[in-house]
Amino acid sequence: PRVDACKTLANFSDDEQGNSVAIVRSPDGCVEALAAAAAQKEWLQLRTHAARAMANLSQCYAARSPLADVGGVIVSLVALLEGNADDPRLQPMHTHAGRALANLAANHSGNKARIAGFHLCLELLVKVVSFGASESRAQC
Repeated sequence: PRVDACKTLANFSDDEQGNSVAIVRSPDGCVEALAAAAAQKEWLQLRTHAARAMANLSQCYAARSPLADVGGVIVSLVALLEGNADDPRLQPMHTHAGRALANLAANHSGNKARIAGFHLCLELLVKVVSFGASESRAQC
């Protein structure tokens, strides 16, 4: 049920600004639940869908501050970047987490500063990008 709930939140927020704002401002703790789901180290599918939901939510500018203001969101997204970058099972999770961080930082100086404060985040992003570049060269 938790995986399905994360999928549903991701689908509701996919290119739907009104839904995204409603979800991040919900008093029911949706964002906190997504951050907690992303922290479940042993459950890859749950973490991937939680990252996808946060990436979709963060596409909407009006949702960026409320999303980043929730304790644990940026930390959980950074943690999702950890792991072996060349493991194909982790690549969707890395992609969604990286997209969420990029969206949170886009045109938002406060979130840029928060994310840049995690030096590990920058190192992990470079690692993921480096793997993607080497994989692209290998396919040519």
